[in-house]
Amino acid sequence: GRITLKTSGRVPNVSGTLSTGDIDLTPFLGEPAEEQPQGWSKEPLALDSLKGINADIQLTSTALTIDNITLSDAAMRAQLVNGVLATDITQLSAFGGNWRGNFGVNARAATPTIAMVVTGDSILIEDIVQTFVGIDIITGGGQFKLDVTASGESLYDIMNSMSGDLSANLADGALRGVNIGQLVRSLSDVRTSLASGGIPRLSLSPSDETDFSRFDSVLQIRNGVAQIQLMELVSSTLGANGAGTINLGRQNLDMSLEILTDINAQGQLANVQLNEVGIPLKITGNWLSPSITPDSSALTSLLAGTALNQLGSALGGNEGASNPLGEVIGVLGRGRAPSQPPENTTDQNLDSKNEDAQQPDTVEEAVEDAAREALGNLFGRKRND
Repeated sequence: GRITLKTSGRVPNVSGTLSTGDIDLTPFLGEPAEEQPQGWSKEPLALDSLKGINADIQLTSTALTIDNITLSDAAMRAQLVNGVLATDITQLSAFGGNWRGNFGVNARAATPTIAMVVTGDSILIEDIVQTFVGIDIITGGGQFKLDVTASGESLYDIMNSMSGDLSANLADGALRGVNIGQLVRSLSDVRTSLASGGIPRLSLSPSDETDFSRFDSVLQIRNGVAQIQLMELVSSTLGANGAGTINLGRQNLDMSLEILTDINAQGQLANVQLNEVGIPLKITGNWLSPSITPDSSALTSLLAGTALNQLGSALGGNEGASNPLGEVIGVLGRGRAPSQPPENTTDQNLDSKNEDAQQPDTVEEAVEDAAREALGNLFGRKRND
């Protein structure tokens, strides 16, 4: 390569082309931060060094090492002017795949900012997650896209201010630490726990895995919190749809997971159900040791609706016979208005009038309360009458 160095200005200026072997950039990042038991490091990043030189370099390198990250076969252009770095990446191999995009840092601002737009093809997602998050939770390969901005002087500040979009389309991998198939087979335990008024915590084990043929996810990130726009896992025998949030700054989860399985072994996935009700799972807590439980609020509501629907059917009498009572109760269970309202019920309020009532302790109490309320409202009486 050919490099020109000018020292006549306020700061040195370097320009030209450079082709190198392996380069270790770790010493230029300052002293490593002390390890913290949890959370992102609050140690200031060594960004002031960007103000000490201006540069415009077309760089090719067999390998760039940054701490525990190795970037090989790099081809990029880096421009650094008065503390503002702009890097255009035309070729880069990392985490098992090839990358392109751009990366920028503004160290001149009162609060440093970063911006990153990168796309990786044929990447290994487990390498990314293990490197940046430190957990072994997913395997698989595919495409990864990241378009984010952030600000702050530490990694903690950056992760808590990050905003943008992230997506991944993976194939032939596995979720580690959870066996969704085993959760489906544990329905009898779930039913027993619900009947006794408890909400079971479903077991997690580092040795458990859930294989998938396809895993697609789209996250919208705002101020360090990623809202799940899409999270879909598919295999030959089961599937799962995720919703909720992933707090990147605080490293915790608040998600729900709808499980689908090929119950009849006919190649068609359907919701896993308990008493004809789909079972959503809640995944909450620190992402190093999350808790997985059935969604108690959704189960209570759905089971109560199912019981009302079944009660309405039981009171409906013979097929074709008119039975306003059975119709109204059945409609309440299905959660929609009756096709033909029964006579003399125009002024009746079918909604709950007792908003201050205590929540039931068990699913059975929820069903009983809902049925009692429906019957009471049907005849214009409050529940406590």
